[in-house]
Amino acid sequence: MIIRLIPLVALAALGALLAGCGDDDDASDGGADTDTDTDTDTDTDTDTDTDTDTDTDTDTDADGDYWVDGYCPGQDGEGNWLPASDDCMGVPYEGCCDADGNDVWCSSGGTELRCTPCAELGYSNCGWWNNGGEWYYNCNDVGNDEDPSEEFPISCDGYGSDKSL
Repeated sequence: MIIRLIPLVALAALGALLAGCGDDDDASDGGADTDTDTDTDTDTDTDTDTDTDTDTDTDTDADGDYWVDGYCPGQDGEGNWLPASDDCMGVPYEGCCDADGNDVWCSSGGTELRCTPCAELGYSNCGWWNNGGEWYYNCNDVGNDEDPSEEFPISCDGYGSDKSL
């Protein structure tokens, strides 16, 4: 029985000896830690980033600009229209339909471009729509008719910058 305890006692003594090696971070060396960590462990925690920095983007569209990258946000979770751009670039309130099948129009104040991603909302078309006597382009499942007066063309081509819609 004593023979079995000798290796355990020797192992414990070796561990105590090794624990005393390295820098003890006392003030005699200025507090500099000179020992080197040579283990190969990996971080397996599941902490999350709690980033609280401030967004420095000064435009009102949170993720992009329709005229630059086709940003088409639709509405937020409360039914408020989100701006697709701070510039309507000639698109009227009656709107138009772009090549991606989105309904694009300028807000009634003429200051913000709005865009509805028709397909993402489950609609198959963008076309001329009668909403109780008020006519404009809108997402729908009926068809992609154009304004019969041709005052407001269905295509968004011709509005905006060099972005090909």
